[in-house]
Order: sequence, then structure tokens, then C-alpha cells
Amino acid sequence: ATFAMGRFQEIAAGTPFNLKQVANAGKVMMAFGLDAAVAVKQTERLGIIASATGGDMNNLSKNLGQIAAQGQAYTRDLTQFAMQGIPIWAEMSKVTGKSVTELKKMASEGKVSFDIVSQAIKNMTAEGSSFEKIYKEMQDSLIGKMQGLVGAFQEFAGTFVSTFLKMDQALGGLVTGALDALINEI
Repeated sequence: ATFAMGRFQEIAAGTPFNLKQVANAGKVMMAFGLDAAVAVKQTERLGIIASATGGDMNNLSKNLGQIAAQGQAYTRDLTQFAMQGIPIWAEMSKVTGKSVTELKKMASEGKVSFDIVSQAIKNMTAEGSSFEKIYKEMQDSLIGKMQGLVGAFQEFAGTFVSTFLKMDQALGGLVTGALDALINEI
């Protein structure tokens, strides 16, 4: 969990999404059965894609998580990606060497594996890809820099609260005990 949260903070800092949006996307994929490391990597890729297309990160994570849980993608699953401006069919065609028509038939029969979809998403976000280039440009923009500041502040605030609570605990709960007493009097 600590590893995932640290990575989610980094992803949020580099995308137009806040930490809550990124963490929710990762949490959704983990709920569908992806292990933490895979969920983090897929969240990063979906963040890049959603940044470039204006797609909904939450919907993308639900869709990819569902494909992972099923083990295969059906036409409706892949259409969800296409509706968000993601050229999933064309990229899967490159991955498999099959035509889009063949892939659509395979999808209607539930014969497109999660691995094919995952590889297509990986290819779309690889170094030098058009999505990755758009993502890099966004990071250099003012909005990207502001999101980076927000992410850094969120990380600082979390560290501050954690450190404060540890110090209070070392003091026997002196501060939180006093606050609780004050609240109870009001």
C-alpha cells in the first residue's frame, strides 16, 4: 500500500489528475484482482492516455479492471475505450497482426485476451509514442506544473500530519487528548 501510494503521488504530479483520482483508479483495478505493482503501472498508463485524450480516468480503470477480471475483452469493453478517443482497435491490430475486422469478430466471441489489450495500452504510452509526447508537453505546461505543486503539497501535508501524530503519540497523546477534552466541552 505504501509503495502504491508513493507511485500514485508521482502519477498525480505528472498528470492533470489529483491524488484522489489517481488512487481511486488504482484501487478500482486492485479490486478487480490486479496486484498492486500491475495496478500501479496500468494506472500510470491510463493517466497518460486520459491526459492526452481528455478521457475519464475512473471509467478507463473500471473498464480495464473488468477486462482483467474476465481475462478477456468483449466488444462492449473495447468500445468503451474507443468512445474515449483511444485507438484501441488499431493498436491491437499492430499487436496481433490481425485486421480490425478480425479483432472485432474475436471480441464478439470473447477471444481477445487481457494481455492483448494490456500490450496495446503499453505500446500507446511507450517512450516516443504520440500519447507520451502529448503527456510530456502537458507536464511542461503551466497546468502540469501546478498539478506538480499540488501533488508535492499533498505529500508534504501527509508527511507533516504523520510526523505530528507520531510526536503526539510519543508524548502520550498530550495534544490530541487536550483537543478531545476541548471538543467535549463545546
